[in-house]
Amino acid sequence: MAEVYIARGRLAGKKVELSDISIRDGLQSLETIIATDTKVKYLEGLIMAGFKRLEATNYGHPKFVPFFPDATEVLKRLLHSDTKAPNGKTVGEMMKRNGGDVELTAVTIHETGAERAFKDFDQGLGPDRILQMTSTCPNIRKPTRARPMINTSP
Repeated sequence: MAEVYIARGRLAGKKVELSDISIRDGLQSLETIIATDTKVKYLEGLIMAGFKRLEATNYGHPKFVPFFPDATEVLKRLLHSDTKAPNGKTVGEMMKRNGGDVELTAVTIHETGAERAFKDFDQGLGPDRILQMTSTCPNIRKPTRARPMINTSP
């Protein structure tokens, strides 16, 4: 469910909106690359279950983030999906870019990833939202950015 109502305590009766990051974040911990079709079907299932905010992919360079060489294709398939949801709409119709209320987020780790996401957006295929991730940990920065960290402490 995308909307959950809290039943007890100070927040009783308040609505909470859930987001999902399992495709984008969860896949990075696996040792196998998941097929594009599987990713799309999984995301369609989440959408049909009622999720409205999804981190669908990562525009990281495939050399450093090998799980998402298909970022553009995943978004394209969702935006054009003709899979029918229980409400009678297709998944494609439910996308924010197509007038619906499902928002797709893509993660970028560096400038070239963001540029790819913007290019896809301009072509009508990109995410609704870009999440630019930055790490201060040298062990993370090295493989994802291939640039040394600058020490700015006094």
